[in-house]
Amino acid sequence: MQHEDIQRLRLAIGAFPTKPSDRGLVLQSDSIYRRMCGPAEPVYTGVMAGLMALMAHSPAMAWAVTDVIGRPQQLNEWKLLAWGVLYATFGGTHEVELVTERASRAHDKLRGVLDDGTAWVATDQKVIGQTYAALMWSILQAQEAMIGPLSRVQADEWCAQAAESVGASQQMKWRPTTHSELKAMYTELVSETRVQTCTSSTFVRMRGQRVNGVSMATLMDASSWMLPERTIEALGIERGPEPTQREFDQESEFNLMSLQQQT
Repeated sequence: MQHEDIQRLRLAIGAFPTKPSDRGLVLQSDSIYRRMCGPAEPVYTGVMAGLMALMAHSPAMAWAVTDVIGRPQQLNEWKLLAWGVLYATFGGTHEVELVTERASRAHDKLRGVLDDGTAWVATDQKVIGQTYAALMWSILQAQEAMIGPLSRVQADEWCAQAAESVGASQQMKWRPTTHSELKAMYTELVSETRVQTCTSSTFVRMRGQRVNGVSMATLMDASSWMLPERTIEALGIERGPEPTQREFDQESEFNLMSLQQQT
């Protein structure tokens, strides 16, 4: 993506402190998870890839996004998810608890019926788990491609710290704390395509949205490289090129520190 687009998205989501008022929900402010979430682009594309996977493989989330995007305010689900992930990552404990409570109330109002007649609610633990797995696995894949690969030990640390922050903010009862557990959750999610009657029209509306002037279609195209083939086929999109590893300048960072000494 263009640097200007990333900057516009950052302005839309808002700034996050590099040194929160306390340790937040992560054990250490210099944890590997926080360091990897420093550059904005891997997080932004990871969240979008996760959202696209949910549209194709999580019937409840497909309807939830349809509900959100259909409101008079024309809310943007990508922006809401990215903000939630970053707030749980960089915010202080008190602030995160307030946001968690507010999000829980909002999610409890997201409910309905799937195409097969099954009732769904966004606060169901299965739906929460699917959303977490899609977002966090995709973010990790984007970070390793753009920033650099992690060792198995580092990847396990990343997963444990993500579960302690984002997982806790989502009120997950069981959280994947290792790389293999997170991968298994994502693999299970994308193993079956469950497109709903709302999926196609909602996906088109998502592509047409803009956040601070940045087209969501552009963000989708920059994120599609990490999607499984069945997701690409279900959404009727083309796979974009995989990004290359590169250095991130200070303007595109939140709290990135060198990982080379940690390997």
